[in-house]
Amino acid sequence: MPNPVEVAEHLLAMRRARTPLTAGLPERLRPSDIAEGYAVQQAYVAAQGGQPIGYKVAATSPRAQAALGVEGPFYGRLFDSTSSLDTTTASWPAERFLVGLAEPEFAVRLGADLPEQPQPYDRETVAAAVASLHPAFELIDSAYGREDWMSAGAASLIADNAAHGTFLLGPGLTDFSDLALGDHQVSLTVDEQPIGSGTGANVLGHPFNVLAWLANELIAQGRLLRAGDLVTTGVVTPFVYLEAGQMARADFGVLGSISVTLSA
Repeated sequence: MPNPVEVAEHLLAMRRARTPLTAGLPERLRPSDIAEGYAVQQAYVAAQGGQPIGYKVAATSPRAQAALGVEGPFYGRLFDSTSSLDTTTASWPAERFLVGLAEPEFAVRLGADLPEQPQPYDRETVAAAVASLHPAFELIDSAYGREDWMSAGAASLIADNAAHGTFLLGPGLTDFSDLALGDHQVSLTVDEQPIGSGTGANVLGHPFNVLAWLANELIAQGRLLRAGDLVTTGVVTPFVYLEAGQMARADFGVLGSISVTLSA
C-alpha cells in the first residue's frame, strides 16, 4: 500500500499548482482498491487545511457511474473553506479549477445523529434526521484534470477527495414533507441557455436513498453521520463544464434558484 500522506500531499500539490496528472498517479502512489483510496482521502482531509462540514456523494446516477466507469457510489468531504452556505449565488475564479464541472444537487442538513442500529438505514429512517432540505451546486475539481478525471477509476478518485472542488448550499426548507423528491424537477441553464433537466429519481431513485447509503457506508467503516453535517446527494441533471465568465443557474422550483459563476 502506498503511503497515504505522501499520496495526499502529491494530489494537493498538483491541484494547487494547477498541474493535471494527465497519466494518473505514478504507479508507486496509486491506490489499488477502494479501501486504500479512503485511507488516502483521510490523509487528504487532514492535509487540506479546511474544517470538514459534511459529505458529497458521487456516482449516484446511472449516467455518472457510466461516465466514471464505476459500479456504485463513493463519497468525499465538504469543507468550510471551499463552501458558500445558505446563499443563492457564488462566484469563484476560473483559474482555481482544473475541471470546473457544475452539478445541481439536492442537499440536506442533519438535525440528529445517525448511529449504528440493528437494521440498515433506508429512505424512511434517515428522513427523520433531516433538519432541512436545500438546493445545491457542486463544482467538480480534480488533480487529474478535465481530460482525464473521468477515467481515473474509483480508488484514485476517492483518494482525490472524490473530485470535490467547491460547494454552494442554497437556503433550505424545514418543512418538505409534501415534496415528492423523486419526481421533483430541476432545470439547468448556462448563461440563460437551457442545458437540461432531471429529477430526484436520478440519484439512486430518491435523494434520501443516497443519504441512507452514506449512513450505512460510514457505519461499515466505523464512522457516523452527525447532527449538523451537510450531505449533497449527486447530480440530477446533465453534466456541463463551465468556462471563464460563464454562469450556471439551477431552478429547483419551490426550493428556489441558485447560481454559480466562474469569474474570468
